[in-house]
Amino acid sequence: EAYTKRRKDLDILYKTIIQPKYFKRMKTIHYPVLESGYPLVTEHFNIVSTIPEHVKKFAYKLNDPTNDFIQLNYYKVKSQEEWLKRSQNDIVARGHWRDNLDDFYLNDFNEIDDREILRYLPDLKANMFGSKGH
Repeated sequence: EAYTKRRKDLDILYKTIIQPKYFKRMKTIHYPVLESGYPLVTEHFNIVSTIPEHVKKFAYKLNDPTNDFIQLNYYKVKSQEEWLKRSQNDIVARGHWRDNLDDFYLNDFNEIDDREILRYLPDLKANMFGSKGH
């Protein structure tokens, strides 16, 4: 409910949701390796290329990203207030991308207010907390 902004354009990087029984290991945090014969696929079951030239930093990149079936708004930074608070935390700051305020502005993609997800909130609360939704 608190974070309803997102990036203007779809990102070609993505988060991975996998079937645990086919999981072998993680090459990096965004780079799962599955058992032979089980390719990575998009939400539309299109195979994701895993050849090295299609890997950007720590994840595969999608040539035609979509959000018509599922969308995850990932917040590297949620707000300037949150960023300043977390930048004081030695554990978080160890990654060095929170070294100065310029890093916040480089990573702030809260460009468009998108409240589409809020339509699921009543059902989500009912499923989480019972029919009272509190």
